[in-house]
Amino acid sequence: MTKIAVYPGTFDPITHGHISMVERAVSLFDEIIVAIAASNHKSTLFTLDERIAMAKQLFSKTPHVKVLSFSGLLVQFMEKKHANIVLRGIRTSGDMEYEFQLAIANRYLKPNIETVFLKPDERFAHVSASIVREIGMMGGDLSAFVPPDVITAFHKKNHGA
Repeated sequence: MTKIAVYPGTFDPITHGHISMVERAVSLFDEIIVAIAASNHKSTLFTLDERIAMAKQLFSKTPHVKVLSFSGLLVQFMEKKHANIVLRGIRTSGDMEYEFQLAIANRYLKPNIETVFLKPDERFAHVSASIVREIGMMGGDLSAFVPPDVITAFHKKNHGA
């Protein structure tokens, strides 16, 4: 049986922490689907198409990784993709509490769903997309948090260049 893990999120923007999680997960699963949420309930800096394009470019050379978008319930998306593993990163105890609640809800909706938690690489444990957005929108140096292509995307958003 093929082990397909879905790594869901808004990825607004995708960070070194996200990339590290996917690179580590590749050795654990047969396929990783980076599932970018359309996020109708959350305001995003980058459009869905921009977030998909950034992720596809960043993972273009990473074997066994697909980048797809989804809306609606994660478990419904996973069912369509024949996946039963949710991949999530845990940075803090606050993350753990929230992610544990999501894992229980997903399991309630679809009993064969398993959630696998990975701790982030220590270099990126403090990185969150919301912090990165704020630093980027204020013109701060993002090089420690995101790849150069994401920095370029921020400059385009901020300056229209």
